[in-house]
Amino acid sequence: MKKDTIIVRIFFKAGTKLIYLGRSRIEINKNSTFGQLKNTVAKNLQLQVSTLQLFKDEEYKQKVIAGDLMNLNKSGISDGMILYVSNDKAKTIIAPKPEGKLFKYL
Repeated sequence: MKKDTIIVRIFFKAGTKLIYLGRSRIEINKNSTFGQLKNTVAKNLQLQVSTLQLFKDEEYKQKVIAGDLMNLNKSGISDGMILYVSNDKAKTIIAPKPEGKLFKYL
């Protein structure tokens, strides 16, 4: 990790039939704005930025209240922070099954 970047972890629900907790790791410049972070999260999860809501807790009670032009630090976003997305339409990329006999699938 570079000294001028921070890592923010994003947890989200994905899928329609089963509730699946997905995770995304975002490395972003620490001088970025909250709007830039939202755009990156929306792009990674294939959501519209206008519908994206970020929360500080997994019960979705503590919404991140910040203007799009606010610096991440001033908006309370810090290195290593976990944010939660309440949108169940979020998508994630599923990694292919590894080759070899080490893994056994049911």
